[in-house]
Amino acid sequence: MMSQFFCRGFLSFVLMLGLGFQSVQAREMPKLENDEQRALFLLTGAERMAKGEAEHSKIAELYAKLGKWDKAKLSLARIPKDKRALANTDVAIVMAKAGEIDQAQALLDEVGDQPAVKDYGFMKFDNKQTLHLAIMEAKLKTGHFKDAMEHRKFLTTDENLNTATRTTVKQWALTGAIDEAVEVAQQIKDKNTKKWAIRDIALVCIDQKKYDKAIAIYQQNDQADEVNRAYSQQIRGLYKAGKTDEAFVIATKQKLLGVLIPLVTQEKKLKVATSLYALLPTFEQDQYARLTPAKQIAQLAAELGEMGVAEQYLEYVPAKLRDVDWMHASGTIGGFAASRGDGAATAKYMEKITATGNFNHQTIFIMYLIKNAVAAHQGGQLKMSELLLDQAIKEIDALPQKSSMEQATYSNQRKALAVAYIRMGEDQRAFAYMQALAGEDKSQSEFQNALVGSTFDEGVGVILVKQNRIDVLMQYLTLFKSQSDLAWTMASLAGRFVPEQNN
Repeated sequence: MMSQFFCRGFLSFVLMLGLGFQSVQAREMPKLENDEQRALFLLTGAERMAKGEAEHSKIAELYAKLGKWDKAKLSLARIPKDKRALANTDVAIVMAKAGEIDQAQALLDEVGDQPAVKDYGFMKFDNKQTLHLAIMEAKLKTGHFKDAMEHRKFLTTDENLNTATRTTVKQWALTGAIDEAVEVAQQIKDKNTKKWAIRDIALVCIDQKKYDKAIAIYQQNDQADEVNRAYSQQIRGLYKAGKTDEAFVIATKQKLLGVLIPLVTQEKKLKVATSLYALLPTFEQDQYARLTPAKQIAQLAAELGEMGVAEQYLEYVPAKLRDVDWMHASGTIGGFAASRGDGAATAKYMEKITATGNFNHQTIFIMYLIKNAVAAHQGGQLKMSELLLDQAIKEIDALPQKSSMEQATYSNQRKALAVAYIRMGEDQRAFAYMQALAGEDKSQSEFQNALVGSTFDEGVGVILVKQNRIDVLMQYLTLFKSQSDLAWTMASLAGRFVPEQNN
């Protein structure tokens, strides 16, 4: 049984955290009902395990992003004062973006003359200047323009000075002084800064649904190529507001019917989508502009079980233009077929991926073998799921592992298998893959990535936390050889449940 399988690992982890096993038994594991609870639970564990400055800095920044200012400061206090500058400025930037100007300034003052530089090897960033920009923007938002300008004197690079100029102009626009903001932007000497400042003002108008004003700004400032951005947003706004006839009129007049197709496909209106697509050649002569709508319609048709229509629209894309997106569309359609147990259709669409000859085809092929195995499992097609997984394993085992890139691809595919097993409730099979990865990976960075995932996918740990299977997660965490790596991973997992601030 899984409870026995994970018992020993869970107990050892509880003891590592310094928690009393009896109290845990009495409470069992907490039921984490929302992302904030998940993040705080993981950060508490990370805090208890953290030893180094890097872990405490990361924990402090995440607490700040959750608005837990006192907890953030406590984590900062665990870093020696003479090594706290970078962490202080990271937290202060978060505070400034949240409007906590005084607290951000206090942390900046505490840093004093200490350097706070982020060194990525190929480039460096002065975090103090980034903080001054954040405080400046926060003050501009509250209307304190004169105070905000005081921070400009701390900016020394052209890039930061240009950013400050754009920020100032944008904030004037946000206060309603559109014409004044445009006038100032037109006086900017740096061509790129001027271009982007004017674009920022136009985007403010678009956000405020002042589409005609945005179009006029683009046209009057030699940015006619951006006019379609305003029209596209206007079309989307009208459609979402239920004014579909008005949206259609503008889309037709401006030759932007393609903007409507993703909106229609989201509402599962296949006939409307195909009718719009039939009109595209009349308004849009550029073949490339018709590719994305064709793939969107093909995927919707497959989802609705209209496999003939899916085939028709997928084949509209010429062979020479069958790019990575086309392969993803084909793989997704194969997944809909797999979820219904249609083995012939699944094989047919999977074969389309490998037939492209694209150098990425093998990786994408394996990815969709795994994804579609999950889709089949969720659709109750267990035999189909097992067949797809068996093929995925054979394909992974056959992958070359000579170069570092090939080794990374091999590891990534095994991680994907582990994630698939977790999604299907096959805990022991998932653990076997992850255990092997943890043992082979000397730095354990790949193992960490497998637990946390990336911006584009969820790792094993993220899924387990979402499923409230914390006891299972604990077993994975006992595979870490380093307490610092464990703390960092728990903080990284917490970060997946912390909302990102707007830049």
